[in-house]
Amino acid sequence: MATSETPEEDFALFSSVADVMRELTQHRSNYVPHETVACDIVLDSRGRLKSATGLMSFVVEKEMLNAGGNLFGGYVPSLTDSLTTVLLLSCNLRTERTWVPSMSTSLNVDFLDGVSLGKTVFVEIHINRIGKNVAFTDADFYRGHPSEGALLYKARHQVVLLRGSPNMENNVRKNLPKHQEAIDRALEAYDLIEEQRLAADGKSPDASTQQARL
Repeated sequence: MATSETPEEDFALFSSVADVMRELTQHRSNYVPHETVACDIVLDSRGRLKSATGLMSFVVEKEMLNAGGNLFGGYVPSLTDSLTTVLLLSCNLRTERTWVPSMSTSLNVDFLDGVSLGKTVFVEIHINRIGKNVAFTDADFYRGHPSEGALLYKARHQVVLLRGSPNMENNVRKNLPKHQEAIDRALEAYDLIEEQRLAADGKSPDASTQQARL
């Protein structure tokens, strides 16, 4: 798994999730715990969004701990809110609709287990359905990679959507990567992180893990 010592340019910042989270959590110049791994956006035959999934990771740092030495509970809904919002914004680049997440109507978290200092947490973010005015999303937090890690927290988030103006759409497109190069870098980053994870476990990279996610 990559650490903050790895040069930032080695990792794709697809959909700007990593950029957003660094801005939200940066306490010192070298504090870079969040890294984007990959993102899937699935459209129907009419170009409308069917579903979207994002996958990111972070290492539990001292600044994130509660008095009991585990990840602070309030960090989970805050991260869920931020990540689902950014993934929703990213979908504007792939669909004909332009809208902006405006406010939460519901955000629930099931706390199933805790996670301590130095552990790597992966977060799978899902957009399950987008209605006329509301998006239904969730986020699953795992200790380690979702394919083999234990589920720690399960969050569900409903968001009211506002229709965007052309100027709003231009701002979204300006501030989020939209070219194939960004997608390719995201996939390369995913492969690199997988190779490092497998190497740390003493395993050889398997072709089945090198999946194109977009």
